[in-house]
Amino acid sequence: MDLERRRSAMKKPRRHQPKPPQQALHTRRDGGTLAHRPAVAPQGPLTLPATMALAGMGLSQLGLTESERQALLAPFSDHEMEILPSGEVYTPWVYLGARLNQIFGPGNWGRMSEPPQEKGGSIIQKWTLLIRGRPVAEAYGEARYIAANPKHSWGKALETARSNGLTRTCKDLGMAAQCWMRRFQYTYRLRQGVLVKTRGKHGVESQWRHIDSPPLPGEFAIDERSPNRERYIAPNEAHRAAGEALWRPTTEDEQPTVDRQEARAAELVPYGDGLIGKEARKAIFAALKTHERSESDLKAFLKQQWGYDSTRQIRQSQVTALLDYLRAPYDL
Repeated sequence: MDLERRRSAMKKPRRHQPKPPQQALHTRRDGGTLAHRPAVAPQGPLTLPATMALAGMGLSQLGLTESERQALLAPFSDHEMEILPSGEVYTPWVYLGARLNQIFGPGNWGRMSEPPQEKGGSIIQKWTLLIRGRPVAEAYGEARYIAANPKHSWGKALETARSNGLTRTCKDLGMAAQCWMRRFQYTYRLRQGVLVKTRGKHGVESQWRHIDSPPLPGEFAIDERSPNRERYIAPNEAHRAAGEALWRPTTEDEQPTVDRQEARAAELVPYGDGLIGKEARKAIFAALKTHERSESDLKAFLKQQWGYDSTRQIRQSQVTALLDYLRAPYDL
């Protein structure tokens, strides 16, 4: 008994130590937990990353003139917009870049990017729009990379992400703002869109395109729900041949007033202002037989519509209207 008392007396009294605060367990994506990271409530004002804060500051301090503001906010015309197969209306980057050149001039605006990242088969890259040396907008450009497509490549995917980044950064300047409005997209599809049926590896699908755009891959008919059914041209062989001929330059004998550079531009721009070539004229006469029209009907249409006496005077921008007439079930 005395031995036990001596041992208890020799022990140092334990000091009361408060228990450490419990730490919240943060779940990781791989299913584990991070017990060493305490949950701390945010305090103070919300702060933005440095690049985003600089972009917002640069936009507010750009000092635009009234004419520059009006030019940035001016709506784009119908022919400067396109329709995705899913139905979304957008303004291609080339028109956005052209307007920036008109307002600020080449060399007074540019883009700065961060290294691209790949996530789930998509290329994501942050882009910053610079105007007069100031960062004014920041957005992420995105593009799908399809490895199974032999016509696709990393370079094309990066270019698509670059173009997408410009489209999104220009939104902060108010450019093409109507494309982000649902009601405008609805009315634009009613005016300029056509819903067509396509046949692909996933079966028959309904997709949108511009009424003046070439047929989509696998397109074979128009959807019964589509607007502008009266303006639709069925994708027959004559139509495809005429459309393909628009992309090829004519020879100097067939187009003596257009030099080689203008012919090359006509090849790259489907609806240019150059004269159509020999193959396109052959396709037009083939379309006459397909739609049971006579050469006198064609001559009367050319004379009344444009004052032409020959198909050699037809320009590339007029082929669509001519094909519409050939397919129409009525006479002049």
